[in-house]
Amino acid sequence: MDFKAKTLFNNLSLSVHNHPKSDAIIFYENKISYEELFTHVNKIAGFLNVKLKISKGDRIAIIMQNCPQFIISYYAILGVNCVIVPINPMLQVDEISFILRDSNIKAIFAASDILNTVDTALKNNKCMSIPIISINYLDYIKKRFNVKLPREFENKCNNRNNIRKKKWKDIVESKELNFHHDNKPDEVCIIPYTSGSTGIPKGCIHTHKTVNAVINAYAKWLPIPKKSRVLTTLPLFHVTGMQNSMNVP
Repeated sequence: MDFKAKTLFNNLSLSVHNHPKSDAIIFYENKISYEELFTHVNKIAGFLNVKLKISKGDRIAIIMQNCPQFIISYYAILGVNCVIVPINPMLQVDEISFILRDSNIKAIFAASDILNTVDTALKNNKCMSIPIISINYLDYIKKRFNVKLPREFENKCNNRNNIRKKKWKDIVESKELNFHHDNKPDEVCIIPYTSGSTGIPKGCIHTHKTVNAVINAYAKWLPIPKKSRVLTTLPLFHVTGMQNSMNVP
């Protein structure tokens, strides 16, 4: 199948250029346009580049449920030419410890409800210096609901006087910092791990080109009409949800 090779970050940039005011995400009735999404992506990417001094090719973990922060951190990591390691937030400490150690993680995006688990995993690996950007699911919910929200949403981030942890909200509310995207299509972009049901989990290496091959194949075989809204029920940390519910639409 022929397609023009480019990076996943280039994909997002093109969507922002073509549809800046269109809805990119709807999360608990909060609409986030492509333009707003890209602004937050750029702020997080700039923080990784300038404040954390992340280097090209570094592996950065994302450990959270489906939320806008997952998508934003995903593309921010790609924006600074780094590699995403998505981790199931329901894993136990030993399982998270193994993946963090095996992938040589340099930074972590983690939801507030699992910060203690992540800290314990890092302590087990004797890597307490690894920086963590902590997210609160409520940051992108702008109204009250009559239904009870998931219990994970109720956890508050408490990062006061902790130089290792930085609150997501503080970053996106600060000024945008510089970064430069120069990855090539053949470079590694993501390493999801297998479940480990038949042995230890194994990292599966994907390049921008291989991920884009699936995106283009999906678009040809099961095209999504323009202005469609895709209900995301599969977890974004899993390759099926990541492709069908995020990268393809």
